[in-house]
Formats: sequence, structure tokens, C-alpha cells
Amino acid sequence: SDLLLVAAVLTSVMFAQEGRSQMPSSADQMRTLMERRQEMSARSVQETNKQRFEEKKSDTAFPSDNVKRTAGVLRALTPEQRKALQHNERGMDLFSKGKLDGAIKEYLEAIRLDSKLAAAHNNLGSAQFAAARFEEAVAAFRQASELDADSGQAFFNLALAQIKLGRQKEATEALDSALRSYNSSGEAH
Repeated sequence: SDLLLVAAVLTSVMFAQEGRSQMPSSADQMRTLMERRQEMSARSVQETNKQRFEEKKSDTAFPSDNVKRTAGVLRALTPEQRKALQHNERGMDLFSKGKLDGAIKEYLEAIRLDSKLAAAHNNLGSAQFAAARFEEAVAAFRQASELDADSGQAFFNLALAQIKLGRQKEATEALDSALRSYNSSGEAH
């Protein structure tokens, strides 16, 4: 819900103001963070597939068809776009295992192959955030939100990165955009 979203950001603000690190302090916390980021990344890929369907760039009957692993489902994609999605998925796998440098390389390759793949930009930002590379994360999240203005996830992640950098005004603006996106899309969080 929006209340949980606001609570999470407020908690992040408190940590940022107190100068505490938000990096996980235990293996369980790291695993939980990785699982959450992977879920968010998968949701971002689904949103991208839905957007491609709505823009008639997909020849499947339903947007959810792109999630299936059956032959021919992604026919409308170019070979480069297919490769980009594969690199993005490999990056998500590496990220879930805590291999941030490998994940970042895979996301960068996905972006090289398909610079308009918002999910790859968002995932890159998540890996950079986890590696405490907050300036780079801001740039990646900003690019993801520009490519997919309806991605509440990208705006929310941008807000968190801005908080880590002590940019409260920018964080508030990004959070406002996230809330507008979640409210307009009916996305449940």
C-alpha cells in the first residue's frame, strides 16, 4: 500500500539523517534485500512487456504471454532485444547470488544491446545501489524512469538513492512521482 511505501522511505530518511548505513549487516538481511530487488526487477520486466504489448510492438494475444518460455512468444523482438533480455536475466541471477560486479556487467551489456530496456536500467541501478555506488544508481534509475514514466518502481528506487546522497528535495519529488505512478496504474505495493 501507499502507506507502506511512505513508511519505507521515511525509515530510509531517518537512517540517512543519522548517518547510518543501509547496507545489510547479516547474510539473512542481504538475502532478503536480494530477494526483494529480484522481485522488483521481475515486475519491471513484466511492466516493460506490458508496455510493448500496449504499444503494439508485440504480436502475442496478452501481455503476460511474454513471461512464458515457449518458442515464438517473443517473435516481435529483434535478435538484439532477445539477447538484451537474456543478459538482463543473467544479471538478475547474479544479483540474487550477491555477485554485484557480474550483475552490473550483464545489465550494461543488456543496455548496450537495447538502450530502451527500462528494466535493465532499473536493475543496473539496483545493483549499483547495493554496491553503494549511489551516484551511478541515481543515473540508472533516472534513465529507467525516463524510459518508462509509469514505472513507480524506478521512481521509488530513485528516491531511495537520492536519500542516500542526502538530497531530500529530489527524493521527495521522485517519491511523489512513484506515488502518482502507483495510483494511476492501480499497482498494489
